[in-house]
Amino acid sequence: MTTLAQFDSVPASIAAWLACLAFVLLLFNEAAKARKTIFGADKAEPRTIAPQPLDVREVSGYVREKDCQKRHDALDQQIVCQAAAHRSDIGQLHEKINGVAREVSELTTAVEIQGQRLAAIDAKLDRVIERQQEVAQKAIQAAVSAVVHTPAPLRKCP
Repeated sequence: MTTLAQFDSVPASIAAWLACLAFVLLLFNEAAKARKTIFGADKAEPRTIAPQPLDVREVSGYVREKDCQKRHDALDQQIVCQAAAHRSDIGQLHEKINGVAREVSELTTAVEIQGQRLAAIDAKLDRVIERQQEVAQKAIQAAVSAVVHTPAPLRKCP
């Protein structure tokens, strides 16, 4: 019997035992197959294919060429009627799409014009704000210079 002390490491011994177990299972499987083959145990039921591909039956009636041609003509007529109905629907749909496209282009132009106007207003507001800041700076400077040049009144000490 092999002990774990004979192997260099524990993982190697575990791998060896797993290999032995797999080999035993393989032998058992092959023995079971041989037993079934030799003794014929659990014979499988014969398989049947349905419907039988080689079973040829006569047809009760055949379609005449004239009947087939009539059916084709009727179907062709239905296709022509459906195509005409769809053509009118397609024309109406194209008209609606063209109207929507015109409205979208008009709205796009209006949006572009509004954007330009907003940019101009923004520029004007920036200029007004800059002027107000300049005026405020000048007022602050004037107030500071007035305070700096005006001597403070002297107080008497008690």
